[in-house]
Amino acid sequence: TALADNHLALAAAPAGAVSYRGPALFVKGGQSDYMGPKCKSAIKEWFPAAELKIIPDAGHWPHAEKPLLFNALVSRFLFRHYPLPESDSASQ
Repeated sequence: TALADNHLALAAAPAGAVSYRGPALFVKGGQSDYMGPKCKSAIKEWFPAAELKIIPDAGHWPHAEKPLLFNALVSRFLFRHYPLPESDSASQ
């Protein structure tokens, strides 16, 4: 398949790319070995302000296995870094 044939090119960082210094959230399941030490090192290199959250008792698909906890983690992250603007109706 095209993905398998081009895996190395897809996995490589883009030429001339710079790290993203804004907020970033990485979520993994506690029972998944998908994000190992090498991956964590790359995350910190490319996303220095990244937060890593681990959902216990979840595997490779924490969003499907623990949706309430996953959604709560993502919602807290988004509201902390991208708060909703004050509503104009509150001042009326």
